Amino acid sequence: MEKDMWDLQIRAYLLGKLPPSKKKELERMLRDEPEFVTRMALLRAEMASAELLIAADTRQLLQQWRTEKPPETLGINRPSWMLLLATALFVVLLILLFRHQSPSSPNATPSPLPSPAAGQPVPDTLPTLQLPRATAPAKKPPENYWAMARQQIQNPLSANLRQPAKDSTLSIFQQAQRAYAAGNYQQTLDLLAKTDSTRQQSATYLSAHALFQLRRFDLATAQFEQLIARNSRQFRFPSEWGLLMCRLADRPRREKEFRQQLNDLLAQPQHPYFEQAKALRQTLKE
Repeated sequence: MEKDMWDLQIRAYLLGKLPPSKKKELERMLRDEPEFVTRMALLRAEMASAELLIAADTRQLLQQWRTEKPPETLGINRPSWMLLLATALFVVLLILLFRHQSPSSPNATPSPLPSPAAGQPVPDTLPTLQLPRATAPAKKPPENYWAMARQQIQNPLSANLRQPAKDSTLSIFQQAQRAYAAGNYQQTLDLLAKTDSTRQQSATYLSAHALFQLRRFDLATAQFEQLIARNSRQFRFPSEWGLLMCRLADRPRREKEFRQQLNDLLAQPQHPYFEQAKALRQTLKE
């Protein structure tokens, strides 16, 4: 019963006689229910066949009226000949319908067919179904997060870490700096282990960077977090950025922490690394 009701509404829609309120509901069904598009195409084919059949019958009767002679049917009576013609036309329309169906995307919802104007006859050919156009894939964010993080992390060998030293402890720290600059990160950690508490924060900061370069992100994260917790004027903000770079390099394992920290940083326009964070979000298309 419900199917017959929808068929009546579809026929009225094709004839341009469906009320606007029901027309909107039917067009919504055409967008959400692919089988409605197929059903509309079948009904359109049936109506087109009927229109052609009526037109052919009318022409035949007009010719008989003019000549007042029975038409030649080549041995086939008129009802049988008209039935064969309508059947053949219906089969051709069905073939056209299924040729325009896309086998590679069975879940794609075709666009709704346009409604003819009121009083306009139903066309005798089946329109091409409008499938969604293929769009160019969106640019994916860089997958090599490790390389990106290495490019954006701050250089720990700043001027305040290369001050000349007179005592042996600071000399060891300078050796650690030279080892880091040469790319000997494990040697950097070995030398930093020999420093005493007078250079603890500087050693921790340099050690976190060496661990980052060795891709030991969990240990580097712990040391950056330690400096942040101390709220050091010298190392707090660089450590926050270093922590963000650890989480970037360790994506997608640290995806949740990375997104949360990036959003928090972008909510602080006064943060020293606010502009770098904006540029990073633009690069990642977050």
